[in-house]
Amino acid sequence: MSDSDWEALKRLAEEGDEQAAAELADLAADRADVGTLTFLLDNGYDEAAVHLADLAAAEGDVGTLRSLVDGGSEVAADALLALAVATKDEELLAYLVDSGQEPAADRWAELAGERGDTDRLQRLADEGSAVAERLLEPPRPSVD
Repeated sequence: MSDSDWEALKRLAEEGDEQAAAELADLAADRADVGTLTFLLDNGYDEAAVHLADLAAAEGDVGTLRSLVDGGSEVAADALLALAVATKDEELLAYLVDSGQEPAADRWAELAGERGDTDRLQRLADEGSAVAERLLEPPRPSVD
């Protein structure tokens, strides 16, 4: 695609042409062009967040993922949760819980359970984590 075609697509997308924005987003994702994807997102093409989240996740770019989560991107939240669990990053899990991402509370409870952190489990259970509640339950006696 020539530079003039690229610029024409950008102008159309900026003017609100959804078809042009979708085409430009796909092309930008193929090129890993974060600048163009950010431009599209800033101009109201919310689907660009999916491409940005995918690129940020592949790069391990926590800052971009957090920014996208702040903007309401569920795809970014899922990617950030996967990264937080893989690295056992409890600060990221806390951020996700504070951002209203309920699955993060359950994953955090699992990590707290592995460490035997009953205080953290209790706080998470108090906030509604079913996993924390289950982990706090005393073991049932076995029936022989």
